[in-house]
Amino acid sequence: MLNNFLIAYGSQTGQAKAIALRLSEKCQAHNLTHRIHCLSANEKEFCIEKECLVIFVVSTTGDGEPPDSAHRFFTCLKRQVRQKQKSLSNLKFALLGLGDSNYNTFCGAPKALEKLLLQLHAKAFYPTGYCDEAVETATVAEPWICGLLELLLSKENLDSIDQTLPLDDLSLNMENTEIASLGSTPERLNGIMTPRSNGRESQAIRCRMETDPNYRYDYYYDDDQRLRGEQSTVVDPTIAHSPSMPSRRPRFYTFEECQCRWAEPSVVGCEQLRNVIELKVPSLALIVPKLTSIVTHEDYTQLNFPTTTPETEYAGQASPRYMARLLKRTVLTAPTAKKSKGFHTPYKPGDAFSFICSNPQNEVNWLLYRMNLSVLADKRCTLKLLPEAERRGDKLPPYLPEVSSLRYLFTHCLDIRQSPSRILLRLFAEHCKTFGEKRRLMELCSSQGQQQYQRYIRRAGLSLMDVLHAFPSCLPPVDRLIEKRCNIVYTLVTVTAEEGRFYARNGLATGYFETMQIGDQIEMFLRQSNNFCLPPDVLNTPIVMIGPGTGVAPFISFMQHINEQLEDFHDSFLLTHLVVSFSKEEREDKTKYIQDSIRDNGFSLVRLLTEVNQSRVYVCGDVENMAKEVFQAFLDILQSHGEMSAEDAKKFMSDLITNERYILDYWL
Repeated sequence: MLNNFLIAYGSQTGQAKAIALRLSEKCQAHNLTHRIHCLSANEKEFCIEKECLVIFVVSTTGDGEPPDSAHRFFTCLKRQVRQKQKSLSNLKFALLGLGDSNYNTFCGAPKALEKLLLQLHAKAFYPTGYCDEAVETATVAEPWICGLLELLLSKENLDSIDQTLPLDDLSLNMENTEIASLGSTPERLNGIMTPRSNGRESQAIRCRMETDPNYRYDYYYDDDQRLRGEQSTVVDPTIAHSPSMPSRRPRFYTFEECQCRWAEPSVVGCEQLRNVIELKVPSLALIVPKLTSIVTHEDYTQLNFPTTTPETEYAGQASPRYMARLLKRTVLTAPTAKKSKGFHTPYKPGDAFSFICSNPQNEVNWLLYRMNLSVLADKRCTLKLLPEAERRGDKLPPYLPEVSSLRYLFTHCLDIRQSPSRILLRLFAEHCKTFGEKRRLMELCSSQGQQQYQRYIRRAGLSLMDVLHAFPSCLPPVDRLIEKRCNIVYTLVTVTAEEGRFYARNGLATGYFETMQIGDQIEMFLRQSNNFCLPPDVLNTPIVMIGPGTGVAPFISFMQHINEQLEDFHDSFLLTHLVVSFSKEEREDKTKYIQDSIRDNGFSLVRLLTEVNQSRVYVCGDVENMAKEVFQAFLDILQSHGEMSAEDAKKFMSDLITNERYILDYWL
């Protein structure tokens, strides 16, 4: 059994650090002596040249860049490579990389680290894993950690390994997961019979609107937010319908603020997948139970709820948390607005504040009802790790209170807005009572159905509630739902009820702020940008700023840094050229998309980038809808106006990124 090794992580938002800590806890539970440090501690707490065995967990920021905490470490390795050293010839390593396939460069930093280590003659003793945030990080991370622990516990030494192992074995590949045979005759899969879809339509989720006025059963929530029927008596979800009503499941109804369509969804098969006999779906082994919830009959009011502790740390948090009092609500604060006093946390243009927002009450109420938990929603709920999870070294996330209530958990701690991952859809399939719904969920989470999943679930922005509404026979255990939803996301949008979304909604933060009143308090903390900030010599540095929609926000802070109002920027020559695109409107005098504007101004942009070495391009916005198109537009203008080949254009853009002259800040 190996001992005294190093776990080194490079993390931007905290996810890589969390995985490294999880690995450390598991190693500790198995009595594996080790140390854990951030890569920034190289030459302080450890020296990479003196290490014999290191496990790296490294994330990617921007478009393939290493985290800020790892920049110095990468620079050190690059310098040694240029000097043609063999300084790591005694090092054996394992690497888990984190990335997002929605970006132009997937896992750019981990792949660059791997290349540097190999160039310095280090050797991989375990296959590299590449986690894809676009699918689900745990899909690769969990089996990678389990396999690594097994190796560390069984090997006496690794001296016999004298060559690099295959590097892509643990990238997300559904071929390596459980193969489910789902033929026209129901086959048994993990104890549940599942038929093949009839494939009537090539559509994932369709809402069929019911217009029969007699075909209805109304529920509403009163001021106490408790589910009640027409006689104001608490409705037990197990109650049978009255004889005068059709013997089908009830239609749901709630108060107007939710703007719900409340349509009865009709889930149909996919024509392309209807004849697939073997659907390759994620293994249930990836869904390892971790916790159990114990609900008593004791009422638990919000006055008893624990708030987050000072030790609680959120992803990307760069300052202590503050309770800020709402003084005014505006779309963008005017430069002359009264500044807050007593705030001593340093920040710079490009940084942002994160606000800890609660889920909307009406959505939480519906979800609790849908899960048959309304009666238990306000009872005392205790979360405990399962004995197996404790032995594995698992821990509850710091923002999950051990004692609260289900309503508190779903309101303040769990993400109910994010689209369910394929792993979660696999779990849902196991808890469907009807064959057709189980089959469709299997299709959506299968490797053959990846495009279907991206189109109908992820890009359509279906939430947890949309999917549960579309699959009415699905009733997953609340414990598993808590495990899979205990993370934090941030949105700022308004979404209509279409494309499978059965009710209109604001973004989480947008809706939260709209309900706030003057004097209310909200918890917040500073989130520092990585390299998305102004250069030191900003007055002598030509800057191109590309920001569709809310992507313009950091650029306003860039301008306000020199205390000028937005209307005066162009007149004062701070902003020398302004191009506006209108993707939602037909304007003859304006381009429709921002990439069209780049091509229209290609000559000037290419001249600026090729002739002015200190010039910079900042791109901020939606990665899924804009990032790759903007990057491609720059490749096009370099070829058309810079007389470069396609290969030379790619190399030029790569050099811009490396030299921090093409700087990205994207989100999903």
